[in-house]
Amino acid sequence: MKVLHITPHLGGGVGTVVRNYLEYVHRNSPNEHSLLSLENLNGQSKEFLLKIKCDFVEQAFLKPALITDSIDDSDVVLVHWWNHPLLQYFLMNVTLPESRLIFWSHISGSPIPNSFCQFALSYPDRFIFTTPLSQFSNEVNILSVEAKLKIGCIWSTAGVERLSSFDENKDGEQLEGVSYVGNLDYTKLHKGFLEACSTLISMGHHVSVVGPDIEDFLEDLQKVPISQRPVVHGFVSEERKFEILRNSRIFGYPLARHNYATCDQALQEAMFFGTVPVVLNNPMETYMVKHRVNGLVASSLTEYTKFINELIEDENEFKRLRENSRKFARKAYSIKKMADSWESEFALLIKTKKKKRQCLKQVTGHELKGCDVFIESLGSNSAIFKFHRDATTKQDSLIGESQIKCLSSLPQWSSSSKSTPSHYSSHFPDDPFLRQWARLTRLTACD
Repeated sequence: MKVLHITPHLGGGVGTVVRNYLEYVHRNSPNEHSLLSLENLNGQSKEFLLKIKCDFVEQAFLKPALITDSIDDSDVVLVHWWNHPLLQYFLMNVTLPESRLIFWSHISGSPIPNSFCQFALSYPDRFIFTTPLSQFSNEVNILSVEAKLKIGCIWSTAGVERLSSFDENKDGEQLEGVSYVGNLDYTKLHKGFLEACSTLISMGHHVSVVGPDIEDFLEDLQKVPISQRPVVHGFVSEERKFEILRNSRIFGYPLARHNYATCDQALQEAMFFGTVPVVLNNPMETYMVKHRVNGLVASSLTEYTKFINELIEDENEFKRLRENSRKFARKAYSIKKMADSWESEFALLIKTKKKKRQCLKQVTGHELKGCDVFIESLGSNSAIFKFHRDATTKQDSLIGESQIKCLSSLPQWSSSSKSTPSHYSSHFPDDPFLRQWARLTRLTACD
């Protein structure tokens, strides 16, 4: 069976998952896998794909005929889907040949604009969630009973099996302090993170932070007295990251209430090492971490620092949660389990005939511009952008601008990526509406 993977890119957590999945099936499956990336691949991904002899093409967005020919030549097409500008534009505007098509969603469906839309949910033969939390999305709730039958769920993991060579069963007394590993962008990290770090340091606890340099975070870090700053390592190699994780007692992971995480890979890795997670009670974290079973779940940053302090002082409770965390991760986050689920999906779909499907360009009779694709991508949450785009009077246009401007106070809208107007505008710089929406949503406040 020929399985074609289509992805916007292979960076971040998605890249880690897909690369490790491809490595696993290369060794354990008779199926033939190939990959098309709409954007450039990073050096790590190209080196990896060459190593496992997986055929790939990068910058495929500029080669639509190659994409359609590859789809035509494949038995099953697996689209690694999220609200990415190039992927959405391609799917909405290009007529695909007959195919067996699966979307694997690498977003949970919230917060907006990391959202589902009716087109994406209805277009493929199967739409697979990475987390059961996606079933509570508003866009999913309004689907017909028939449409919901197309939906499934396969937990996304890079596989904890690969971490065994880094694991060392250390005695609890040898482990030190609190570590955070992950994105330092406030679209994911709680804005009060550094204040919480300062509180822990004032209690006498060591705090380490690993993550790529983010301007806003570094600016806030400079405002913290040197004696109360965590040790910030910046971006480090995988080996160094795992070393920091397995030498830490606690994984302090207070994410923003609006965070976009789904099956957080860093949290899976920490739990594998028995670095006991202390998290906030957001949906994703609460699903993965069971309070007083395999970690601690706090309702506020105050409770978060209190729990960490208690866990450092209570050795018996630490050891109990540490052991439970390790056992849970080894069972739940297995790449074999994920790969077997995909084999079952492919086996069922290959029994069906390839299907012809209509893109939105065919339905509407005209090509969708960048701003149109962005509006469609928001589904039922697109009203204020649609109102502004379709305004016929100066007054209505100004009303639309003021409504959009108010979104700038929300971090998930002011990001330069994560499906925001700025993200779309970076790919479609000639679109005047996207340029304006990017400017409006990146203001510092609603005024």
